Amino acid sequence: MPMKTPITTKITTLTTTTTTKPTTTTTTALLPIFGPKQFFLNFTITNLNHSISLDNKDSTSYTINKYNIDKLLNLVFSNSNLKDNFMNCTVTAFRPTPDLPFTTTEAMCIFNVDLLAKVIDNQYIKDVFINGTSDGVILGNYTLDKTSINVAGYNPLLPTTQATTTTMTTTTTTVPSISPGDKGYDVGFTIYNDFVPSDPAMYQQKIKSIQEELNKLYQNSALGKKFKFCIVTGLRNGSIIPSCGCYFEDDPAVTANSVEKAFLDGIANGTYLGPNFMVKDISVQEISKTNELPFWAIILICLAVLLSLILFFLCICLLVFCRRRRKGSFDLTDSIYGTYFPHLDMRTLY
Repeated sequence: MPMKTPITTKITTLTTTTTTKPTTTTTTALLPIFGPKQFFLNFTITNLNHSISLDNKDSTSYTINKYNIDKLLNLVFSNSNLKDNFMNCTVTAFRPTPDLPFTTTEAMCIFNVDLLAKVIDNQYIKDVFINGTSDGVILGNYTLDKTSINVAGYNPLLPTTQATTTTMTTTTTTVPSISPGDKGYDVGFTIYNDFVPSDPAMYQQKIKSIQEELNKLYQNSALGKKFKFCIVTGLRNGSIIPSCGCYFEDDPAVTANSVEKAFLDGIANGTYLGPNFMVKDISVQEISKTNELPFWAIILICLAVLLSLILFFLCICLLVFCRRRRKGSFDLTDSIYGTYFPHLDMRTLY
């Protein structure tokens, strides 16, 4: 079933076949919006072997290790360059490390991103964490695998040099659109038979494969007529936790429960998303629509109100000053002859 209301742009590029000089490509991070923002920090602890008890949030092992790591994470960021913007860190899960006996820890850290703060992005948080853990290897009594440290699915594209050959190509790009009344849902799940690739090309291919399977699932579901599209924006370790948003047309039949039910009904044998991905820990939450103004807009409004008050005060002072000056330019005097102006004062004649 085709996706609803897409915007299709056809781009034609005409060039001649040439060999170019080696080029270097890198990725850059987008500037974050203002306000408290969540970042997901993942790392592997090499001196803590994973066990079934670490999967149980009510177990003593889970509780003790979570308490210790929470305390250590908060200590790292509270004593870092981000201390003025740091709010809190908390462990959300312990996962087995693929092909290794170690424990992969997933934590959520919240930072306040304001108008005057230095740009806070995944790379900066990762660098601060590495600096605060003896180059990414020691967190209190825990030893870490530096190569496993990951923030919000951060996988930098290393500079690559290659010679390129250009030819005449026609590319059709389909960009889904979101209408103001559409409903969005965060669809959360864990793919436990795979892991996040370290190679950038494989990482993007993995995102594409998961996204395609999600779109097929909902297109063929009971909500297919109202379904628009799903988009995967990133992958987190443990084993793979996709960051995914799915969008539907506004309809009473579309709720968080119905979206979750459609997902459960669409996975084969209650386990497989498509032919390859084994999934668990499925959850669906509606993406809240907020009309809150960003911090910079609030600051501008406050400045505008303050400026208006200052101008009003100056106008009042100017009006009072003019009235006093005008009153002093005429010396009105009462006498037996009535009220008259000073330049007509006849008392000087007597």
